[in-house]
Amino acid sequence: MASTPEQGKRGARVHVSTLSEFALGKPVTIRPYANSEDPEVIVRRAMSRPGEGGYNLAFNNCQHFARWSATGERLSEQVSAASARAGSAIVPAIGIPASVMMVDSAGLVEGLSGPGIMSGLARFGRTVGGGAADGLVVLGALVGGATILAMSPQLRDDHFLPNGERAARTARRRGVAVGLVAGCARTFLTVNVLGTPGLSGAGITSGLAALGAVFGGRMKTGTLCAIAIPALTVILGGYVASNLYLRHSESQEQECNPQGG
Repeated sequence: MASTPEQGKRGARVHVSTLSEFALGKPVTIRPYANSEDPEVIVRRAMSRPGEGGYNLAFNNCQHFARWSATGERLSEQVSAASARAGSAIVPAIGIPASVMMVDSAGLVEGLSGPGIMSGLARFGRTVGGGAADGLVVLGALVGGATILAMSPQLRDDHFLPNGERAARTARRRGVAVGLVAGCARTFLTVNVLGTPGLSGAGITSGLAALGAVFGGRMKTGTLCAIAIPALTVILGGYVASNLYLRHSESQEQECNPQGG
């Protein structure tokens, strides 16, 4: 799609141009697709839309057009990536404070004092047959799971992507799964280590208070931090896993082709 400077993106139209006109003297990168259509089908699709407008950054941009021409599927990887990044930030930012509000409403003692938080956590813990410490894990797992769902545009398998990119997504899916489990375990360990030894009421109360003190707060702040651990570990796990895979893949390519030829 292209438009004049006066028209801007809103006036963009699909039109046919030469490669040099398209490149404007800049390098052109070819985006490979796996399982794409035959060249004749791709050209026929693309040539069916010259003059068409309706550009929209989120729903009808250049990547939507290119991928539809090559595969028949209308999708933009840039939009998917932006959606996943935004979701992985917004969901924890909303879900963690909301979880603490749920603790407040579920508690037998009104307010977010020590007894109020402990009774609220204990109520959530009973959903899995446990106590207050299990309630922390339940809430953390809920927020962490919601974070994984928000990241799903960049986690789903896509058979139109090259094998290397599909493998990187597989590594990321495994990374977020491991991150969720490790984050829940870390919640247990953090509260246990910082507080009075053991996961009794006194141990959890002192552990949450000590965790909150690290960030200049009290038990409420510690509860926020404890619930946040699984979601943060999910994000970190996905990032680390995919980047480790890509680095490993690049090192293997260099070993197989040390001179780049």
